[in-house]
Order: sequence, then C-alpha cells, then structure tokens
Amino acid sequence: MRSLQFCRERKGLKIYGWVILDSHLHAILAAPELSAVLRDFKSFTAQQILAAVSCEGRDWLLNQLAYYRAAHKPTAHQV
Repeated sequence: MRSLQFCRERKGLKIYGWVILDSHLHAILAAPELSAVLRDFKSFTAQQILAAVSCEGRDWLLNQLAYYRAAHKPTAHQV
C-alpha cells in the first residue's frame, strides 16, 4: 500500500502490525500526530478508490457512493 509507505517515510508512522480483511483493516500504529496521519491515509485511499472506480467505468458504484454519502460530508462521494 503506497499510502502506508508514504506515511512511514514522511509522517513518522510506525506500523507494528496490520491485516486487511474483506471490508476493513485492523492495524496497530503509532505516530507523533496519529489522528492527522490517519485522516490523510483515509483521504488518499478514498481518492485512489474513486479514481479506479471511475477509470473502470463503474458508474453504478459511483452513484451508490454518492447516494449513501453522509449529509455532513463535503465531498460528492463517500467511501
């Protein structure tokens, strides 16, 4: 995962263990500003997912991500 590697190299993220499951991930992490690092990680990952979905022409999935977006979110889609 490029995002985790970037956070390790540039943001001081320490990864002690992680596992990716079918719908989420578990991780044991540490960083000087962990909440900011996680925010950036989640944002980057969501952008990459949306770009891939768009390139693959999966408009039905983009429509679902837009429809089920939380009302308070400022973005057009929510992953």
